[in-house]
Amino acid sequence: MAAGRVKRSAGKSIVTKIAITCATGGTAYVLTNLLKPKDVWVLVLAVFIGGAALVVQFLVEFAGKMEHVEQKLSAVELAESQRYTTTHAMLRAELATHSEATVLLGRLATSGVLHQDVLHLAQHAANVEPTQPDLVKRFMCTEIAKTAALLRDLTASEEAVYDGDDWQWSLTLVETIASSLDATTYVSANGPNGELAGDDLWGSELAQRYLRMQAGAVQRGAKVRRLFLLDSLKLAKGTALRRELRQQRAAGVSVRLIDLPSLARIGAPFTPMVIFDRSLVVEFTPARVPGAGLGFVKSSLITRVPHVRMRSTQFEEVWAAGLPDSEPKT
Repeated sequence: MAAGRVKRSAGKSIVTKIAITCATGGTAYVLTNLLKPKDVWVLVLAVFIGGAALVVQFLVEFAGKMEHVEQKLSAVELAESQRYTTTHAMLRAELATHSEATVLLGRLATSGVLHQDVLHLAQHAANVEPTQPDLVKRFMCTEIAKTAALLRDLTASEEAVYDGDDWQWSLTLVETIASSLDATTYVSANGPNGELAGDDLWGSELAQRYLRMQAGAVQRGAKVRRLFLLDSLKLAKGTALRRELRQQRAAGVSVRLIDLPSLARIGAPFTPMVIFDRSLVVEFTPARVPGAGLGFVKSSLITRVPHVRMRSTQFEEVWAAGLPDSEPKT
């Protein structure tokens, strides 16, 4: 139908042009004939003027069509430009995302962290089904956020803090040490019936698991030492402490004892702590002052080299001043 309309329009245009040309030529013939030139020049002039009129019509129509084509081309160019701009922006955003991911993977590969484990984390996170209960998804997000915060703190400030006693840090670290573990344990006799109380509850299943993992570290070739900080060396004769010391020796742990007055004389701070591979230290802030009870209000994992060196030097000083558990003095 559209093709038919175009053909009809073209036919009408040609007929119109022929009519205008004939009218122009006829008018020119009449006017020139009135001037009485020779007949042949009248005819030539009429044909020339009619032809000129026809050419002018074609030029006017061509100019109109060219203007229309230019308008359409401008509209097409504008649309293509907008499409190009949108596509270019999308590609840049996509490439930036892939580029950032590539850079991160490259940095992971050279950071010493097993990038395969990070990829597994991302893969498992991507496999979480939308149909999972909201509580499960919130729990997963919370645990991932905790891990991210730990890595952020250790890389940014070389210190991570946990409110309370984070056994998980100690369990993970003792499982991965290669050379040494140096720890201090505070022991007092301030239980309600005079029994021992300390900052390590060795009778609990969790503490026993921790001790077994230390034994595993000894079997791998690591050197494990523990300093018992006592209110008084008289406690070394007690049955409860002797039992704890036997457990430590059976696990391959080297043990020494020192009382708080001796600790004060050498100027060493009272700081419950564990030094792993002389590379990082976990320090515990007691809930109360020494001699007042159990528990910690804060655990700090510190990797700053000067601080770790300072704690290692302090431990060596106290270790040198301590007594082997087989030589208690009163």
